[in-house]
Amino acid sequence: MYAAMASPVTFSARSSPSRPDIQGRKVSVRGARRASRAVAAASYPRRVRVRATVAAVDSPAISEGVAPFDTNRSCGEFEASISVTAATDDSRDAVIRFATDGTVHGALVLHWAVLRGEENSDWHLAPQAVALPQNSRPFGDNIATRSPLHGGVAEIRMPPSLWNENSPERISAVVGILVREGGQDGHSEDEWLHPVDGGPLRAPIVSAAEAAAPKGSKLADKLAKIEREGGMNNFRRYCLALEAIAPGGEAQPSDSSAAAVLYAHIKLAESRALPLYEGHNYQGKDMVHQAENLSTQTALRAASADRSESSRLYRRMLAQLPRGGGGGDDIRMGILNIFRENGIKEGHRPGIECSFLAQWHQKLHSCTTPDDVGICESYLNFLRGGGDWDGDFYGHLHYHAGLTREDLAQMKVGWKNESGIVGPACHLPFLIPAFEWFLGVLKTTHSGAQMDDALGHARWTMDDSLQWEMDDLLQNRDAYWVPGKIVELRRRLQHSWLGTEDRYLARDALMFDVALEEHFRRRVEGTDVDALSPGDAAELLKLCLQNGAVASSGPALCQASDLWARVIESAGEDCWNDVEWLKPARAS
Repeated sequence: MYAAMASPVTFSARSSPSRPDIQGRKVSVRGARRASRAVAAASYPRRVRVRATVAAVDSPAISEGVAPFDTNRSCGEFEASISVTAATDDSRDAVIRFATDGTVHGALVLHWAVLRGEENSDWHLAPQAVALPQNSRPFGDNIATRSPLHGGVAEIRMPPSLWNENSPERISAVVGILVREGGQDGHSEDEWLHPVDGGPLRAPIVSAAEAAAPKGSKLADKLAKIEREGGMNNFRRYCLALEAIAPGGEAQPSDSSAAAVLYAHIKLAESRALPLYEGHNYQGKDMVHQAENLSTQTALRAASADRSESSRLYRRMLAQLPRGGGGGDDIRMGILNIFRENGIKEGHRPGIECSFLAQWHQKLHSCTTPDDVGICESYLNFLRGGGDWDGDFYGHLHYHAGLTREDLAQMKVGWKNESGIVGPACHLPFLIPAFEWFLGVLKTTHSGAQMDDALGHARWTMDDSLQWEMDDLLQNRDAYWVPGKIVELRRRLQHSWLGTEDRYLARDALMFDVALEEHFRRRVEGTDVDALSPGDAAELLKLCLQNGAVASSGPALCQASDLWARVIESAGEDCWNDVEWLKPARAS
């Protein structure tokens, strides 16, 4: 089943000067674990390609049950590969081999560790029984090991007793990141070569039976345990989801049970059934990066040409996600520039004091979420109005964004922000142009399946004719003919995303398609069906079935749609009094 996962994944690299805890400084074990894994959530702009392969290992305990695993990853300036194969001697060890094509500049090492058990995503130091490559050394955090590549090759040997599924401390995977020590010239900061999708290189070692079994139950237990421990926010949930859908993760493309768990987890968070503002703070650029990774990777799953149950679940999950993308620091620097250019007090810089802006500014720096779009729109409504904080701000916020005064008071994030966002704000109408611009910045990152914004992001996926018709549709969105037009245009848009391997194309086209489907649903729900004639009601049912068949439903509904369309086409003028026609109509 893993052969189907062989798809290119983009990596990137950059210097990492701002991570002192993972550069050898002495820290606690808990702090070291957090620091070592923090690298796996960063963004790096240079592309690389890596090939990872896991093959069967001939061990007495699991010789007949190891699942092969194969994933291709791309490397820009050089080609590299990671493989896991059976040792050629009698040891039955697993040999994990990393190799490059010899064109690498600088000292390349493998920064790696192991995972234990199924639910544990923490990195652990390799046990002593693992045979390390020559000149391997501890990284200094009591977790990771650094192994140089001798002649472009590093081999790690692992006895089968360490990854036997019956072992109490079973090793379930080897995880690692490529690092160019000293950068290109050997005298600069280390360059971490890391996947753009946010996860490390991962080589899972599981039995065939275990690989074939649905992982939904185990994934649900893992996520529930993490939620119970507290300290959760959406940034961490996005990281966990990316780990799950990465090659070798718990949520592989064909596993609908795992897809259902991920969808439920994200849906519960977006509906505020789970906390959004607990745990550690994060920079806006990191949230932008991870949101982009998750939305694009989820869109690829949703765009699968197999139209499986999993793809439909990932489509629903995509509808809950922000788009991501945009400038990584645009939100953080944008609000600072507004303060500086308009004389608003910020830190020790003198200026106009506004409690609301000071509190919201801390949230934007440390924990930006899609809620910020609603907050900005409500603040603009307050600035355009007469200065009624309760009515113009909180009234707008509750009606349009579903947020209450209590919700904002719970947003106790950022530096020394113990009160949340409570305001009140100063009425400063001269800030309207600045925050209209800032709203656009927020929407670039956080807007998802909102129809107007989604069309703006999806234009590049359409030809000029389709763009014109989409504009006409949105300008007449409340017209009686809109449901039928939506079905027609969604069929044409489907050619942009169905089966594509371009994750950005899949994201932008699918998010707009989700928005169109949602508008269709609202229009149909607002129809007075009792007032329709039998013929009009039958036509409406046909449109509903066709709309569902475009993307969001399985083969059964597609068959029902085709059948009902043929029944309607065969209807005569007096069909509702024709017993012979009513029989197949009723049966269908």
